[in-house]
Amino acid sequence: MHRIRYVLFFEFLLSLIFIYLLIVETGVGKASYFGIPGFLLLTSAIGFNLGGVALAFPIGCSHASKEISATIVRVMNMLCMVSGGIFSKLVGYLLHFYWDGAKTPDGFPVFSGLAYQNALKPLIVTTFLALVLLFFVRAGKEEPSLSKA
Repeated sequence: MHRIRYVLFFEFLLSLIFIYLLIVETGVGKASYFGIPGFLLLTSAIGFNLGGVALAFPIGCSHASKEISATIVRVMNMLCMVSGGIFSKLVGYLLHFYWDGAKTPDGFPVFSGLAYQNALKPLIVTTFLALVLLFFVRAGKEEPSLSKA
C-alpha cells in the first residue's frame, strides 16, 4: 500500500472510531461523559478526518491518462453529491421508521434520541465499508504521492 493509502486508512479508521463514539457511546440511557464540549470535539474530529476523502481524487486520476483526468474528477464529484442526496433521504426514512409517534401540541413530530441513534448507524456501516474497500484499490499507472519529491 502506498503512502497516500496509509493516510486514507488512518483517517477512515479514526473517523470510524469517532463516529462510533458519537452515535453509540453517547446513546440514550447512558451517562453522557462527553457533554457539549465533547460533542463539539468529536464532530470536529470527524470532519477533520473525513477531509482526507479529497485524497481519493489523485488515486482515481492515477488510473487513466492525463487527458481524461478532469472527467474522472467530475464523475467522482458527481458521485459525492449523489451520495449526499441518498444518505439524507436514508437518514430521514430511518428517523421516521424509528419514530415512536410523539408529537408537539402543534402536531410536529418529536424524535427520540434512540431514533436518531438508529438513523445515523448507516454512517458507521459506510465508513467501515470504505475502510475495507480501500484495500482493494490497485495501483494506477502513476501512483500518487503526498509530495512532489
